[in-house]
Amino acid sequence: MFIVDFTVADYLTLTGHLLVWTGLWCALAMKVELALAALTLAMLLDALDGKVARSLGVARPFGRYLGSFVDLVNYTVCPPLVLHALGYRGWLAAAAMFIFSTCGLLRLARFNEVGNIQDSRGELAYLGLPVFWIHFILALLYAIRWAAGPAAFHAAATVSLPALGFCFVLDRPFWKPQSYGVIAATTVAMAAFFLWLGLR
Repeated sequence: MFIVDFTVADYLTLTGHLLVWTGLWCALAMKVELALAALTLAMLLDALDGKVARSLGVARPFGRYLGSFVDLVNYTVCPPLVLHALGYRGWLAAAAMFIFSTCGLLRLARFNEVGNIQDSRGELAYLGLPVFWIHFILALLYAIRWAAGPAAFHAAATVSLPALGFCFVLDRPFWKPQSYGVIAATTVAMAAFFLWLGLR
């Protein structure tokens, strides 16, 4: 009936897409905390869909491409919108966000080509810093703005975004978390905290 048959893993990816879309609209509506909650939950599903696909034996190129397109919006489009909603604006901000977004795009394209690699100890690793780290940086920048004010927030964002982009495209292995339990607990806690902030 449709051009593709969906697997359980694909439905997880599409649920992540729904959360990303929710985060995008919340950012446009200036509801930053709700945007961060939705995007953080989408990050959790991004970590799980591939694992589910492999465990069920349904991993395929379509699922990898689908996940990559969702990741592109989640990790390179939505973060600048969130930062803009937080007041990060101007030509310098635009340049920093463009550098970050472009490097994230390159990192995702390269990951589609090579996947995970092995480090010097033979353990699975990422080639270049994975783009999901932007959501932890967003949480940190949010905290800086709350604790130290807009000027410190602007300075931290202007330094951290290009630096993060540089790490995305750095030709070296980066640590790959092996415990999905730790990942799930961390992301759920972050999402719950931002959801509480957004709804209180």
